[in-house]
Amino acid sequence: MTTTATYHSVVDDPHCVVRESPPISWKAELKHLLSLAGPMIFALFMESLHNTISIVLVGQIDSPLATDYVGAATMASMFATITSFSVGIGLPSALDTLCTQAHGAGNTKQFGVYFQSAHLGMALVLLPVVLINWFSGDILTAMGQDAELSALAGTFIRILCAGLPFYFVYQLVRRFLQAYDIVYPMTVVALLSNGVHIGLGYYLCYHTSLGFNGAAIARCVSYVVLPLLMLPYFVWRPIHREWGLHWNKAVAVGNLREFFRFGVPGLLMVMMEYTAFEILTLMAGWLPNHKIMIGANSVLINLITLFYMVYLGISFSGTIRIGNLLGANKPDQARRVAKMALCLSASCSIVTGGTMLLARHELPKLFLSDPEVIAAASEAILCIIVLHVFDTLNAVNQGIFRGIAKPVIATVVNAATYYPIGISLAAAFGFGLHWNVNGLFIGFTTGAMTACGLYVWQLRKIDWDAAAADAIARSSPSLTHVVA
Repeated sequence: MTTTATYHSVVDDPHCVVRESPPISWKAELKHLLSLAGPMIFALFMESLHNTISIVLVGQIDSPLATDYVGAATMASMFATITSFSVGIGLPSALDTLCTQAHGAGNTKQFGVYFQSAHLGMALVLLPVVLINWFSGDILTAMGQDAELSALAGTFIRILCAGLPFYFVYQLVRRFLQAYDIVYPMTVVALLSNGVHIGLGYYLCYHTSLGFNGAAIARCVSYVVLPLLMLPYFVWRPIHREWGLHWNKAVAVGNLREFFRFGVPGLLMVMMEYTAFEILTLMAGWLPNHKIMIGANSVLINLITLFYMVYLGISFSGTIRIGNLLGANKPDQARRVAKMALCLSASCSIVTGGTMLLARHELPKLFLSDPEVIAAASEAILCIIVLHVFDTLNAVNQGIFRGIAKPVIATVVNAATYYPIGISLAAAFGFGLHWNVNGLFIGFTTGAMTACGLYVWQLRKIDWDAAAADAIARSSPSLTHVVA
């Protein structure tokens, strides 16, 4: 979305400018927020399907090892999500802060600085990420997982490693576009990427001798095409010409600290959430009737993830608007957007939570057919509705703190509540009180509720005027390590 704006200086630095426009009404701001959230939700949902597509592809292979293939693909997806994709999603979140505020301040020349430091930063972490994933089979075996499944999962992950650089680049580039309120290209790219994944996977799995490895190759290729499919957009609309893209080692290295300052908390935030749910999955495997409990837990995790995409879209939209408005020196309007995003999340959670409540006997049938597992999952859905409500509010709160350049607060809140409270009580209720999978999620819900309370407390302490001043100063070219 493009807007016409005039500019004026708000600080002594003559290079730092912000947009000047009349206050926007609640109705107009809500429309703007929804126009960002809708496409974002669709794109995020499409991107979340890669794990599911892989599992479906290997599960339909005509082989006596099909069950092992499903287990290995699931294990591979779990490991790769925590060790690599969380890095690709979390570290680039630094740009959610930096780029949105710079765009709001009318200083898109800063994008060139951020482009260099972000790509250098991601290149530096790529090597250790690939090394960890390359030896994932051995790591999984050392963690006590089945040796044969671990070997299959390790092969799957090694193939995926070839797609990681492309996935990292895509996650970076999309952040630059989102700062402009440009989100529709990602919906098309994500949809086409899934098409490549399904089409190529179908051919390689069922019409070649590759079988299981064919699913991994198809998924890898679907990541490779992500940034390539975005190239036509930059040809059609070459906004990158505004960024001053001239490689300068001093610029890239000089701004690495700022990239990691905002990126590492985002990485830890994402990694802690992913890991917490994987721990719940492992704990479900230790319960009595573990096969039924694992199946029920799988249904619950899939439902939470599916509906979570709605609120992740709202969260990203809130980040974009808040960052833009703070960069434009509109703290009151940024505060309004934060409240609006939370209200929108709460309203939507009533709808999605109500859907889970009313359809709790039918939803498990979308994932499996075992009557015992369906019965256990239907009962357990009642226990995740409250978790769902607080989890959605927490997602939006995290987006708000990214927008105001305080992701560390969200990271500390997650660390203080998800594990010491959520996971600990999950173990106490699930095993100590013998509440099984219901207890796991009741305990974890307590952690999510505590996190929500801490977020509200921290939000009340935010000085929005100071946040706007910091955003403007941060976006000033005189304050970055630019070398002529």
